[in-house]
Amino acid sequence: MLASAFAYFTGYRAGRVQQADLAAIDEGHTVGAVPDPDLTVSPPPTQLPAVGEIDASWCTPEQALVLLSDRDAATGHRVQTIRAMNFSEEPCTLNGYPDIAFADAGGSEIAVTLKHGRSFMAGDAGAQAITLEPGGYAKASIGWDAMATEGQLATYELHAAMYPGLERGSWPVKLDIIAGETWR
Repeated sequence: MLASAFAYFTGYRAGRVQQADLAAIDEGHTVGAVPDPDLTVSPPPTQLPAVGEIDASWCTPEQALVLLSDRDAATGHRVQTIRAMNFSEEPCTLNGYPDIAFADAGGSEIAVTLKHGRSFMAGDAGAQAITLEPGGYAKASIGWDAMATEGQLATYELHAAMYPGLERGSWPVKLDIIAGETWR
């Protein structure tokens, strides 16, 4: 009896995994492994605690917006750019690095280490105050080396806020960013 219950569960699970694989292909899943349909989704936090005091001159969601921008690749290197655009009638300031997180096709957070500094395709002048005039923008680039995604959960969502302490927005993407790696 126990052996037949185990065989039934194993067959049922294999069927669910196969259905998830086929559905993912139908939905355009082309990078990395398909998330296990039986695991609980553990998304990135929608907001991290602020790091220090938030200055009154800093850009707020009522003044500025984070936008997904260009993605590029060359000689085994990658870069994804995001922009913060001031849509208000007053200048506002950004100071530091944006708050960034990644999630797989199932919506679970991908644990990576973000390291500030330059990469092959992304420069970094260091954290500094930038004033965004009305209609102006600033950009931040995420650079990494191309990774083999076979059997690995790749990035299908990019989450970002102008700085820690604000709620993150998210965008659908297909990036070969996988867990356990370091990105700049």
